[in-house]
Amino acid sequence: MSVFRTPLRASIFAGWLCSAGLGTAVADMPADITAPRANLDMGRIEAAVKDYMEHTHTPAVSVYVDQGGTPLLVHAWGVADIENNLPASPEVAFEMGSISKSVTAHAVLQLLVSGKLALNGKVTDYLPACTGPASNATIEQLLTHTAGLPDLMYAIPSLQGRLESGKAGIPEIAAAICAAPLSFASGSRYSYSNSNYYLLGLIIEKVTGRSYSDFVEHDVIEPLHVGDFRCGEEAQSFPQRAAGYGLQRDGKLKRTKSMDIAPSFSAGCWVVTASTLGRYRRAVFKSTLVDPRVRNLFTTATQTSNGAIDDYVLGGMRRSRFHDLLAYTHAGGSWGQSSYNAYYPERDLTVVVMTNENPGPTGANYLERAIARIILGIRFPVAPGGTSVHSPARFVGRYIRVDAPRAPRAVGDAPRYQLVTLQGQQLAITSADSDEAPPESMSAPAVPLAVVKGESFAASPDGLAPEPEEELGVYRFSGRDSKGHALNLYVGETQTAYRFAPSH
Repeated sequence: MSVFRTPLRASIFAGWLCSAGLGTAVADMPADITAPRANLDMGRIEAAVKDYMEHTHTPAVSVYVDQGGTPLLVHAWGVADIENNLPASPEVAFEMGSISKSVTAHAVLQLLVSGKLALNGKVTDYLPACTGPASNATIEQLLTHTAGLPDLMYAIPSLQGRLESGKAGIPEIAAAICAAPLSFASGSRYSYSNSNYYLLGLIIEKVTGRSYSDFVEHDVIEPLHVGDFRCGEEAQSFPQRAAGYGLQRDGKLKRTKSMDIAPSFSAGCWVVTASTLGRYRRAVFKSTLVDPRVRNLFTTATQTSNGAIDDYVLGGMRRSRFHDLLAYTHAGGSWGQSSYNAYYPERDLTVVVMTNENPGPTGANYLERAIARIILGIRFPVAPGGTSVHSPARFVGRYIRVDAPRAPRAVGDAPRYQLVTLQGQQLAITSADSDEAPPESMSAPAVPLAVVKGESFAASPDGLAPEPEEELGVYRFSGRDSKGHALNLYVGETQTAYRFAPSH
């Protein structure tokens, strides 16, 4: 296989270690001086970055690490724009993708504390034209992905094949979201959906009488003095912006188009540098310029109607434990870029990783976790030696997406098929877009799976051991047919549903 290798020569390295603040100072609460200081082992960090770039064929990586308000690492590696020979540097901006949801949530929470919105307010209260199944979802349910709205990117048939081509504008997308049948009763459970935050952006526009991007930029971001956030057409004017790339079946990288405002909007439109995102992330938790009422809401978790705690907090981030540490995290992906940000409040530590290739479940989250482990002194997990489950053959076979549309699949859309195979005694999975026999229909090489818990597995590429977190790409099997074979497969944080299709 011919593989594109990004040259990692010293001439294209850019970045620096910093011991002083960047840009305009942010008014901070005092740092916790009792927290252990970061272990900045630059040699190990650089090795982890290069290893990630090599295995995922990523042209450029930008990293920002801050502890207690002091930037410890601001560094970039590789090539941000291959065609224009733009070296990666900390000044290069990347697409945030779904990390933008925390910015939208921040705006919503500001409107909540000012009395312009209510957590129990319904979509129809603010968007009277939204009269379909989505109309009774509440602001709280939209913020926490418990509204039951199908995801506009892959689960609303009328939008499929129209998003990347630019044939669907914001009004059409909004109307499709409002009219689509619910995936489940609002408030009954969690399921990640871009549609929730799309409607929140429209609600922000309705109650403020301003565009979404104008309100967020001037009323949410600018007061914090963290740097430049740009959305939509304005983002095209960044002096230096990373191009996105996708790995093709021939092993070469292909440039992707930038994410348009219509499909991304308030669910994923923002473009920033890693430094700006890092300063913003910490400001939400520590800056005195953030209303304490907003901060309290930001980290608030809610319950679904069945009593389960939803760890996707009101602030548009996922609350989890990374070993013994509390972490607030979110991943971001676009058609050709992958990012991840994490804040560890007990260490007052912020880690941001932004890249310009989106390898799917092995995205920037893997690199952020590697850097966090080095800094926090946490041992790396041992790579799995095989699938330690009883009768792994009961998972093997072809699974068809339950809601697969007939329209051509758009880039970024969920694949129509998942093929589970055995490599020795280890399960592996790959995606397919047509019903042809593999490998002709494969959209990516088979990725080994490692057991996370029970019948849940995570991608384990290149011998890397996965982190046991659902947001990092979990494949969960459930149910049994009459022969004892797994019946259902749920993929990733969107929990895209697939059904086992036995061969006849």
